[in-house]
Amino acid sequence: QLAIAADDGSVGVWDLATGRNAYRREERPENPAENQAYGTSGPVLSAAFVPDQNLVILASGQGSVTALPLHPDDPALWQREMSVQQISVDPAANRIIARSGDRVSVIALKSGQSIFETPAQQEAVSAASPSGNGDLVAVAQSNGQVHLFNGHSGRLIAAIAAHDSSVSIVQFTDDGSALVTGSLDGTLVFWALDRLMP
Repeated sequence: QLAIAADDGSVGVWDLATGRNAYRREERPENPAENQAYGTSGPVLSAAFVPDQNLVILASGQGSVTALPLHPDDPALWQREMSVQQISVDPAANRIIARSGDRVSVIALKSGQSIFETPAQQEAVSAASPSGNGDLVAVAQSNGQVHLFNGHSGRLIAAIAAHDSSVSIVQFTDDGSALVTGSLDGTLVFWALDRLMP
């Protein structure tokens, strides 16, 4: 399935096998308060689909993150007021990684409660990613730095001068042995985690 969200606050889930729309939630102009409760108020900046829990997580341009059940008539499971530019789901650890301008928040998927928030970074946060087992969170900055945080406590583990320009992507390998970083300077680097850990 594929989740698609739009500037008008609507959310759709498409079945890739049939090409049909399996789910749609859209703004209800006649009731603005209901739109807020149902997570369809304002443009959607980022969306993540959680198929095994039948949820869509939305980051709204109105300054909220919302967990929506995949049933158009069900209200939001939870909603947090926070400014977020991008979200990703860490299904192994039942967490959401929410990236804002200068920090990353790790949020419990089922409750919406904060697990930890990284300190404000000196430069803009350009990318973030959890490791497959949830033990680490990588946070990239526009100055080429990458910070590794403990995925449970939020403690800073390592700071890497990774690139000469903004880091556009950070991703852990499937086996958890390395971190891959890519930059606007045109380079892609594989970092062995056993060499980065203290």
